[in-house]
Amino acid sequence: MPGLEKRSWLWVRLFRPKWLENRARQAERHFHAVVFGALLSAAAGSAVAQAPSPAPAAPSAAARAQIEALISRIEGHKDLRFIRNGRSYTAAQAAEFLRRKWPAQCASAQSAEQFIEQCASRSSTTGRPYEIRQGDRTRPAAEVLREWAGDNKKASSCIPFTLSLATLQHSTSSRESG
Repeated sequence: MPGLEKRSWLWVRLFRPKWLENRARQAERHFHAVVFGALLSAAAGSAVAQAPSPAPAAPSAAARAQIEALISRIEGHKDLRFIRNGRSYTAAQAAEFLRRKWPAQCASAQSAEQFIEQCASRSSTTGRPYEIRQGDRTRPAAEVLREWAGDNKKASSCIPFTLSLATLQHSTSSRESG
């Protein structure tokens, strides 16, 4: 039946619509792309599983305390206005914003200075610097926060002496009673 085979081949060539032929080619290409993509992602996944990237180190307890003290200081100034991307916010709103931004975008900050530089000085979206308005004076937020961070460091440097003095007083009183 060679004539039938020729006829069927001829029929396919003459009467099969082009769009159907193109669709078959597209389906085949899609199948190959899916299979190749799956193989590629499996290979990449195994490579990633073998060599995990190092996670950024979490800040120390002292650094977290410094950063939280800085944010609390912002929150404590009721007359302060925090200007972000041209809009003015209250001190409480600014503190809430920085507390949300800190773990989301600046978790690798190892000190108050790094937090100011990475998080509290400019918008990560627009790049515009933040500003702080107190009364009729407007200054860059980074400048104000660096001053406050310096004040916090000076205040916290007295704490070890106070603690050691309290420990001394406690140890001498226990010796006297014993």
